[in-house]
Amino acid sequence: MRTKELIEIQRKEKVSPYLQDLGENFYQEVKELINRKYSNYSKLRDEDVSRVSLALQELENIKNIALDLYETRERKIVSNALYFVKSGEEIEYENLTKEEAEIMRRIINTLKDSRREILNFGIDRREIKTFVEERIEKKEEEENISYITVRIVRDLPAIAGIDEKVYGGFKAEDIVTLPESNARALINSSEAEEVKL
Repeated sequence: MRTKELIEIQRKEKVSPYLQDLGENFYQEVKELINRKYSNYSKLRDEDVSRVSLALQELENIKNIALDLYETRERKIVSNALYFVKSGEEIEYENLTKEEAEIMRRIINTLKDSRREILNFGIDRREIKTFVEERIEKKEEEENISYITVRIVRDLPAIAGIDEKVYGGFKAEDIVTLPESNARALINSSEAEEVKL
């Protein structure tokens, strides 16, 4: 790899919202480039100060470009990992170097573990499902409850209906509509009379 290539790769990575294909050994190639430049710099130490300064500046520029490129890709990797965790879609490792693929795996595993721990709230999803199913069954039962109208014979305290509603207190001669089983209990105890409508 040459410095010009690295600059072009950095430029493309910055302008694209997607990860660019760098090849499997990209970071190894960058290390080799930096090592070559450092070796050149080391050889020049005893020479002209301006040449040494120029070599050092080139070495620092390459390091900065590599760092910027890495950080740009790092942001995209974190963003992609978060997307895959939230969406549940299959994880794509396309255009990642082997080091980046490992980073992506670790981030995804950490995010998944964190979500399980933090968003658990001590409630099992099966419990919620059971609770919801029970409420639906209860609602269906309530819809199947038949009601009848009765006339109250004497003053009575409030009663709890089988539909979980509270009825009353009642005064003698009140006309009320109650769940049939509650009304029948009052009729059988001579506390109410059925009203035919």
